[in-house]
Amino acid sequence: MPDQQSNEQLRLAALQAYQILETASEQDYDELTDLAAAICETPIALISLVDENRQWFKSHKNLDVRETARSHSFCAHAILHPNELMQVEDAHLDERFKDNPLVTGKPNIVFYAGMPLVDPEGYALGSLCVIDNQARRLTALQQQTLKTLSKQVVDKLTLRKKLIDLEAANLDNFRLHQERERYLEDIIAQSPAAIVVFRGADMIIDAINPAMLDILGQPPGIQGKELLQVIPELKGQPAYDLLTQVFRTGQTQRRRDTPVYLHRNGRLETGYFDFTYTPLIENGKVKGIIDMAVEVTEQVNARKSVEESAQQLKQMVMSAPMGMCIIRGYGLVIEIANDPMLKIWTRTAEQVLGKALTEVFPEVVDQPFPDMLRNVLRTGKPLAIPELTADIAEIDGTINRIYIDFTYKPLCNAQGEPEAIIATVIDITETVKARKLLEKSKDELQLANEELETVNDEYMALNEELMAANEQLLKADEELKDLNERISIAIDAGGLGYTEVDLATGTMRCNDTFKAFYGKRPDEELTYPQMFEMMVPEHREVVREKAIKAREEQALYHALYEIKWPDGSSHWINAYGRGRYDENGNADRMVGMVSEVTEQVNSQMHIERLNKELEQALVQAIDSEERMKMAVNAAQLGTWSLDIVSGNFLVTPRTREIYGFDGAQEFSIQHTIDQVIDTHRDEVRAAMKDAINNGTTYDIEYPIIRMHDGEVRWLRSVGKKYSGIADSAMEHFSGTVMDITEPKAEDQRKQDFFSIVSHEMRTPITSINGYIQILERKAVDQVTAAVAAKARRQVERMTGLISGFLDMARTGENKIYLNRKNFDLASIIEDTKKETLSTITTHHIIFQPVGSLAVNGDKEKLEQVLANFVGNAVKYSPPGSLIIVDCTERKGLARVSVTDEGMGIPKQDQPHIFDRFYRVLGAHMENITGFGIGLYLCKEIISRHGGHVGVESVHGEGSKFWFEIPLDS
Repeated sequence: MPDQQSNEQLRLAALQAYQILETASEQDYDELTDLAAAICETPIALISLVDENRQWFKSHKNLDVRETARSHSFCAHAILHPNELMQVEDAHLDERFKDNPLVTGKPNIVFYAGMPLVDPEGYALGSLCVIDNQARRLTALQQQTLKTLSKQVVDKLTLRKKLIDLEAANLDNFRLHQERERYLEDIIAQSPAAIVVFRGADMIIDAINPAMLDILGQPPGIQGKELLQVIPELKGQPAYDLLTQVFRTGQTQRRRDTPVYLHRNGRLETGYFDFTYTPLIENGKVKGIIDMAVEVTEQVNARKSVEESAQQLKQMVMSAPMGMCIIRGYGLVIEIANDPMLKIWTRTAEQVLGKALTEVFPEVVDQPFPDMLRNVLRTGKPLAIPELTADIAEIDGTINRIYIDFTYKPLCNAQGEPEAIIATVIDITETVKARKLLEKSKDELQLANEELETVNDEYMALNEELMAANEQLLKADEELKDLNERISIAIDAGGLGYTEVDLATGTMRCNDTFKAFYGKRPDEELTYPQMFEMMVPEHREVVREKAIKAREEQALYHALYEIKWPDGSSHWINAYGRGRYDENGNADRMVGMVSEVTEQVNSQMHIERLNKELEQALVQAIDSEERMKMAVNAAQLGTWSLDIVSGNFLVTPRTREIYGFDGAQEFSIQHTIDQVIDTHRDEVRAAMKDAINNGTTYDIEYPIIRMHDGEVRWLRSVGKKYSGIADSAMEHFSGTVMDITEPKAEDQRKQDFFSIVSHEMRTPITSINGYIQILERKAVDQVTAAVAAKARRQVERMTGLISGFLDMARTGENKIYLNRKNFDLASIIEDTKKETLSTITTHHIIFQPVGSLAVNGDKEKLEQVLANFVGNAVKYSPPGSLIIVDCTERKGLARVSVTDEGMGIPKQDQPHIFDRFYRVLGAHMENITGFGIGLYLCKEIISRHGGHVGVESVHGEGSKFWFEIPLDS
């Protein structure tokens, strides 16, 4: 029961909002009841509106009374089912109505049929009903007609309500204007502030109060004179130039501490002023300017001397590339903090300035920093510690450990006593992490190298032992061969290359693995000079010198060098070698073992390159973040970011403000969706899901109910999914959000205006069309019939223009309706040709021959587009010039074009020529009227046919407008 009562109260409130009860009869409504009675073949037809205690008749055909009690009302039953037609075929047989006084007495109701009048908000205001005194039932056609007529009644009521709302708005604007005028007069007369009012572009002094005369050092007689006539020294000064700018643009300007040079006290002196220039706007045009000023010369001069030294220090801190702040007193109050410092702290300026360090960061109470700071204040000695760890609490309470280099230096007062500390902090977290990662990689590589060296040493030692055994057992040839074979197997099994070089001849004896390391097949020859030739130039001489030195010192040599294979690929070789000597102690041979370490070297180089890239990325990220912050703040945008894996949702304060959340309230991605109005929530959720899952662009407009005040606001949100950085698994969905409520409201007002104009024009056009049809039927000769046919054609075109207004209004709601059917596009060209050549004689219009082109579309709307192109060609080209209409086929598309020899379109205007309300400006356009909606509607119509529109134009020579639509396959 409470829900029914609540809904009934809302319905009654909706009825009262239309202000229709107790109004006089109106022909528009009477015509509808006449039509309903005629179509349904009943003697009585009513437009009945049901209020709390009665039903009141706005129109009552063949019924003398204007109202009856609601308790006797049939319509009160009909509105209980707003979407259904209620029929009572015989009231005498219906338990609800058989004892009703309106059945047992006048008007002796037997049959009743009523269709509820449901307004756009869904409230049933009453019904359109027909009544008969004999039993019957409406046909299907009569039922449908009664439903259609009920919608027309609602349209009339809705139009009436919009007109009432517009009148109320205009009255409010008028009253506001009067109050503003009176308020302005009171301000000028009574305000202790200096005020002067200028009129016209010459800045005539219209009104001025004593405070302003005192500032300017002028007598009261200057009223009514031009400003520059009274104070000529203002010419060329910024304050006067700003006056002319405000008069030209209509935009309020405010300035503080502005210098102005004035002749006062017998000399030219500089004064400083705070002032506001406010435009006086009448009927949409700037008529003058209100100047409110306060002289602050003494304050500015005093402040300059005080602030100069402090400003220099602050400027140094705020412009420093590293994190810097000033902390004052033993309470450790944060006085200044630059952007890098705020970034290290992960806080905003509002969250830290003027607050104690331990209040902002409670977690540092148990850390050494407070004591360090106070010790600097006590001793006056600076403190610097590199690579110190610090635990910083994020906004959500998470403790984040960072690495910093910091310096604390005391700031002393005039007596030399420390009173504050300037702290310099550099966040080296990423550098430390990168270094530790590099050190770990280096350690791993070093371990691998050491293991390899150990293996190499073991194999070298084994080789030496084998060689020594070979010298001792030269006579045991068979045993030596057997031993050499075992050595080769061991070397091959270890993946090492082995060689022995004859230094005199340069020939090398080596195993297949050694050749493979140098890009050679087992059957290919490899010599000592060839091996050196394969080394890259920067390594070749270094290796040669190491080998020579090792032979001279009879020591082991080690070299790591890069070689180039015959196919051009790069490889790294890790080599060990030792000389072999004859009986005179001269080195005649070199033996060596090598391994390929390309993968290890590349890994080391990759780590070093990553470290450099990380350093560069850090610098770029800091710079990009600063630029992004400036752009977002300037555009009043809110930003947001959703970690797709963890669900963490980060937003800026502006985003919270847009949604109506304060800084202390919990705010998640689900909160943003919950604030969306029910009608748009699923659309927003689906667009967000599509962007995250498929990587599509997220760009959507939707209304919300703002959290703190319940106000409905329209938002536009733009974002996209970003993949992980450096092959990490982190993915995030980020973007911006802005409040577009005011632009939306402006568009709605334009839509209402065109809707009202179009509705009001339909009734007289319908009547004219009826008269012309009568004239056609009763025409007595061919001339009269031809004239009537042309008149009917013009009425149809006017109807099309009115439909164009409605279409323009519907484009904002995406409701343009296309009556599609298959037809020959040539028929549109032919119909336009007949109409154009019979009505336009000022230009030479040529219609090129057109073949048959089958299309599927709305014939009337496509003809409307062509008529608009031809009409514009006539409007914007001189009489007697040539206009060519052509239609061709190209790549499955039909292309229709209209070419003229008119004034053409400037290049800068061509990209906007199809925008709504856009018109080319210039002296040549002053006598040409238009709303700037024709070409916009053409573009919308062609777009809904799956086609395109365009223009090709040279300013001063002419234009070609064209459209393309797909052929019917």
